[in-house]
Amino acid sequence: MTNKPPAITTPSSPNYDDWCRTIFDAAHHDIWWVKKQQMNAGNWTLLLLGALVGVGQLISSPGNTLSGKQPYLLGLAALLVVGLGSYYAWDLHLTLVRSRRRAKQIVELVDDPSGIFKESKRDPKRHVGFPIVITSVFGVAWAITLWLFSFRDSSVWLPPVAGWIMVNVWGWWRRSRLLAEKTSSK
Repeated sequence: MTNKPPAITTPSSPNYDDWCRTIFDAAHHDIWWVKKQQMNAGNWTLLLLGALVGVGQLISSPGNTLSGKQPYLLGLAALLVVGLGSYYAWDLHLTLVRSRRRAKQIVELVDDPSGIFKESKRDPKRHVGFPIVITSVFGVAWAITLWLFSFRDSSVWLPPVAGWIMVNVWGWWRRSRLLAEKTSSK
């Protein structure tokens, strides 16, 4: 299989629609791969936070709290896990938008009188809710993790909320840049 169009690149050539469908299959696979990775990123981020809580419990005596710099080091490790997980969730969303855009461009080349590819011709930047929701879940999980690391005052919610706002602003900014690339390339 090649990603180069047939020698005759007009829509009336006999192999042109087959080539477009084959390339669309590859683009469709890219979309499903990204969706699977989004779920994996969410699962692994939460699992790593749970592992950090377990480490905190292992290094403190039963019934005691962490001492010295331990809560700060574990809190920083949790920040790193949540930060990277959030970054990856947004990056995967942007990859998904690019893959959907590519699939849409391919499908628009195919003659589709029965409208089978209608769903693939929709706006590629849909479903922005997933990275927002998953970063919210990460923020709440981080706050709970900080609480378990003995950060007990009410300000324990401030770093996760500030981090959540920064990550989502950054994600929206990257998304708007991606959309600007699309309009400037036309």
